[in-house]
Amino acid sequence: MQTPNDPASQRRLFLIVTGFALVVTVLKAVILGHHPIDFLAAADNDSIMRYLSVLAWFEGQSWYDMTQYRMLPPEGLDLHWSRYVDLGIALIVSPLAQVLSLEAALSAAIVLWPTFLLLTLLLLTGTVSCRIFGPTVALGAVLGVLLWPPIAPNYFAIGGLDHHNVQILLATVMVFMLLLSGRPLMRGVVGGGAAALSLAVGLEMLPPIALAGLILVAGVILRHPEEDRALVGFSLSLALGTVVLYALQIPAVEWLVTRCDEVSPPFIAVTLLGGVLGLLTVALAPLLPNPLTRSLVFLAASGVGIALIWPLLANCLYGPYASLPAEVQAIITDRIEEARPILEPLFEGNEGAFGFFVPTAVTLVLASAMWISGRVSNEQAPAFSRRLGILLMFGWLGLFAGLHQVRLTILGASAIPLLMGLVLAPFLTRNNAQPLRRLVLIPLGTATIFAPALFGLLAGTEGRAGNVAIGEVEYVKASSCRHPDLVRSLNSVPPGVILSSSNLGPPILLLSHHKVLTGPYHRSIQAMADGVLPFDGYETEMRATLARTGADYLLLCRNALYGTAASFTTALAGGAAATGFTAVFGPDPKLLLLQVGEK
Repeated sequence: MQTPNDPASQRRLFLIVTGFALVVTVLKAVILGHHPIDFLAAADNDSIMRYLSVLAWFEGQSWYDMTQYRMLPPEGLDLHWSRYVDLGIALIVSPLAQVLSLEAALSAAIVLWPTFLLLTLLLLTGTVSCRIFGPTVALGAVLGVLLWPPIAPNYFAIGGLDHHNVQILLATVMVFMLLLSGRPLMRGVVGGGAAALSLAVGLEMLPPIALAGLILVAGVILRHPEEDRALVGFSLSLALGTVVLYALQIPAVEWLVTRCDEVSPPFIAVTLLGGVLGLLTVALAPLLPNPLTRSLVFLAASGVGIALIWPLLANCLYGPYASLPAEVQAIITDRIEEARPILEPLFEGNEGAFGFFVPTAVTLVLASAMWISGRVSNEQAPAFSRRLGILLMFGWLGLFAGLHQVRLTILGASAIPLLMGLVLAPFLTRNNAQPLRRLVLIPLGTATIFAPALFGLLAGTEGRAGNVAIGEVEYVKASSCRHPDLVRSLNSVPPGVILSSSNLGPPILLLSHHKVLTGPYHRSIQAMADGVLPFDGYETEMRATLARTGADYLLLCRNALYGTAASFTTALAGGAAATGFTAVFGPDPKLLLLQVGEK
């Protein structure tokens, strides 16, 4: 008779749960995918802009040209994004466009692309974690992918065309190559290739990639079996892959141009230095007498290498925002939710920040306690302890990065689901020899998965209705006017150039025939500033902005609060009259579209 702890029973349960997760993912796509454009409009602005980039590419825009010409016309807004994500989406769109209209094929891709990525991540996580830790841990890891807010409910949700889901998947491949055993050269090549493609897509995963390289270097320094060949494969694949992928997506005339928000000469220099250091470590480690000497030689070589590339690296040391004016940096950190330090929205009761932070922190604390307990008691096998330690390093990296920006929690996304599986495993097994331990782990482990959902239920609809009360006056939140039907109603008036708050710019491009002057993208300081500062400021500032930009229309959310109750645009949104502004009839009454008569 089989018991719940029999390997066959555990594997059967794992297969059932994994199959359930896959079916739920597909059913969710089928049920919610009837109006994909509306889902996209409600998604983040970056996914909208990605859709528009793919559309422009299909309509004849060059592979190298990432400019969105309907934003900041006529020059357009240059986006710092990679065509490689567009290529992945295009592989779905192209065959569908043979039997459907381009619009229908693109609409289908809004559903199919994130669904495909999520199914791939679920299968990868389940398969690899089952092989490494067994079916019980794999079961919990699959649940982690499905329920942990940053993954399935967020970046892999329908409409998720932005690059973060691709980066999470690639980082997961890289980390899993560190955990697996056997075929070290191939694991290194695959891990380094995934890291190189991740960098080509975006620079966010640079810290986890550096950590992966250091883990492999440490393995060579400590003379762990197989690590030499793994580090050789990783070093060569990362360095050469980064150069090749860079050359293929940047025109040759711009190869030497330094950009701090995408792969360019400074970051190529970093990956080449990392490759050289990796190969040097492999070559010298057998010749040096002990780990301390090997470590000192590695540090010395690193110092020399950094000194050599410093003239290239120094300009980008503080990131892409360092050169922006202080007021624009403040817009990014104060107005873009995912760019805020996580503790601020957390203490404000923000559900999104709660979902990102709390299950991550609980998981890491419990998994760290598991690792420390095993090390102290010597109950853990060395291989298990090493793998758990690697996962913890990536997990804590994500948590600490999230303290700087909410979205940087994804730096640990490759490790958190698997850590959840490890935390949940002791009480997913019924015949546990330590019932008191189970009693403690069950509520804490369950909180790891379900706390965000419980918080959402407890929070109810508070703060979601879109109203803000100041004294006895109640204002509408400007973000409430992003509703697709409201934005579509702008098509009732002749095409023009609209000045709106930054958050409305991408939806207007997606759903209407108008052009816009604002968007939350740092490559245009003016587009970011014009979407916030004149709306929060005085009448003179708004009129000066309208005169400088030549806007045809000023778009406001009726009865909305812009900055303060005393701002000029708050008064206009409330119905105040002003010389040079004429209300345009046709759009939904919740919108206030003003034709600019005096520029």
